Amino acid sequence: MNAFAERLTQTGIQAVVELIVMAALAAGAAILARNMVQRGRVRVENGAGHTCMSPYALLVAVLCGLMAAACLALGLFDPESLREPGQFYAWMGLIGGFSLAFLGILRHTRQTWEWDREGLRWRGAWREKSMRWSDLARAGKSWDGQFYVADKAGKKIRWSTYTLEHEALARAIAAARPDLDVPLV
Repeated sequence: MNAFAERLTQTGIQAVVELIVMAALAAGAAILARNMVQRGRVRVENGAGHTCMSPYALLVAVLCGLMAAACLALGLFDPESLREPGQFYAWMGLIGGFSLAFLGILRHTRQTWEWDREGLRWRGAWREKSMRWSDLARAGKSWDGQFYVADKAGKKIRWSTYTLEHEALARAIAAARPDLDVPLV
């Protein structure tokens, strides 16, 4: 019975810690989203708008960066733990994996979408695409759950539910081009 109580206590503590971490992430994302709206990074006006990626992406990138730093620090502070066969490679793999995830996700946080009476523009970390409303040929949802519009040449602009005000973006496309079947989430 004592082992059962210990296991129950351990599971309860783990659940409480997970709940606290999730609440902190949700609160952080809400605060960041509100700041983005106040600073004008997200705005939806009559016939025009500007939006960006959800702050959840930034928070996940920061968590990956912190995990890479924590793994590095643990290995440097306790080098004896890396003497066993394979431990050094596992340590390097964790640092490399978390660092690559940090950089990969951080790159996605730079995405912005803008629309006005002329058309739609997307800007990423290293490139951008723009399309006039008259050039749009089709709209849809891809296999990975992202929404897209494509022009006559096949160039696509994509967004997902992780885009702030993604519904407003889809409504703007549907209003500018009612002949396209734009998925509204």
